[in-house]
Amino acid sequence: MQYILLLTCLIVSVAAFGQKTKKVVAENDIPEYKEVFHVLVDSPDVRHGDYVRTFKGRYETREKGQYRHGEKAGIWTFTDFNGGVDQVIDFSNRKIISAKPFKALISASVIQGDSMIENNDENLPLLLGGASRLSHIFVKYMRYPADARRSGIDGTVYVSATVTKDGRLIDEQIEKGIGYGLDEEAIRTIKMLPDEWLPVGWGNEPHASKIVLQV
Repeated sequence: MQYILLLTCLIVSVAAFGQKTKKVVAENDIPEYKEVFHVLVDSPDVRHGDYVRTFKGRYETREKGQYRHGEKAGIWTFTDFNGGVDQVIDFSNRKIISAKPFKALISASVIQGDSMIENNDENLPLLLGGASRLSHIFVKYMRYPADARRSGIDGTVYVSATVTKDGRLIDEQIEKGIGYGLDEEAIRTIKMLPDEWLPVGWGNEPHASKIVLQV
């Protein structure tokens, strides 16, 4: 009976995706998350099939979708701490179906050569997982510096960075700091974000952009 059930699952897997796949469970330390996905048996480095990733911690967030030959495909759903939908992205048609406001992002300018063109609120780069992903990193990994604690200092640090055309976050710098170790901690934490951004113009003509995040 067990053999028949296993064979049935294999047939379903082959029928659904056209190629034989195997399930993989992987865990990452920093940031801490668990992935459950499928890869091609003949090409184990190529993801193909259902995918789930859970960011672990006091507040868990999750994303679900599918891969087709190593590329995100179909509808992906990103949920917040309470299981509510934060984002819905259609990767096959390269469309953002829905996304909650990402308030940590306060400005974005498109980079064109040596010029910066101010962007508008309807065409901003988007961090996959949105505010929930950012909050998870901040709550779990941010540490209040001793100098700031002793001096009773708090406030907002503004960090600038570049979102590349392929969705990576690079060139993180302090745009406006407050000292007491808070600037360094803001940079350290921002650098822990996954390189998983949808750039300006995603789905049409992607562009690099300079952004400013508030921490």
